[in-house]
Amino acid sequence: MIQQEGLSELTRLIEARTKKIAVIACEVLCREVCYAVLNTKNIIHPVFMTKGLHDNPEKMRLELQKEIDRISFSSSVKYQAIVLVYGLCSNGTMGVSARNIPIIIPKAHDCITLFLGSKERYSREFSRNPGTYYFTTGWVERGGETVDRPPASGYGLGKSYEEYVEKYGEENAKYLFELERSWFTRYNRAVYIDMKLPIPFTYEEDVRREAESRNWSYSKIDGDMRLILSAINGSWNPKDFLIVPPGYSIQPSYDEEILKVEPAG
Repeated sequence: MIQQEGLSELTRLIEARTKKIAVIACEVLCREVCYAVLNTKNIIHPVFMTKGLHDNPEKMRLELQKEIDRISFSSSVKYQAIVLVYGLCSNGTMGVSARNIPIIIPKAHDCITLFLGSKERYSREFSRNPGTYYFTTGWVERGGETVDRPPASGYGLGKSYEEYVEKYGEENAKYLFELERSWFTRYNRAVYIDMKLPIPFTYEEDVRREAESRNWSYSKIDGDMRLILSAINGSWNPKDFLIVPPGYSIQPSYDEEILKVEPAG
């Protein structure tokens, strides 16, 4: 059980009209997070992590914890909370722990939940169209970002055939290269999520051409900024957000809640 004094402190934090918040977000959400920062009364310090960390959940976990620790133990600036603009993300946030500052994270499967506005809409979209690959402004702009990952991890298109040859040898390169990309055959539909940001351009035609090149169908749907705005504004409804007190960690719940807290370590 979370100590009563800890609950009282968290209640005061949630009810505070203006909060000083450190935000750690995936760079694919850069434009959306910056828009939310522009429109909040809270004092925000944003940090963006490379999208390529999704290719290696273990590395994501280590890098997120390193950044959390840096913020938590900084001697110069004190924040009231750390907001992770992430979801479970292939267990990349599993085990991430709050030190001396609470962590707030959306109850989200991955960033697509954040772009769609709720875990419920995410579930509806994926059950209706399971073969859909989703694109946003950030996914188009940052699509080439990668980090080292285990071979054939299946998280996305990364290394070239030549890189596989150099790292694993000619004998294994073809097998690993094809296996790495075999997941892509599961998709038959591309969807561009339009977040309706006040920017004078769109990548809709780029995504349409990508769909045509792969012989996929194409659709555009409206995104929803609700979760991202709530995360930055500090409107952390427990229906949508997990609040992780100091000394606790993020864990998958394996149910409709997606995430839960457990004592760290």
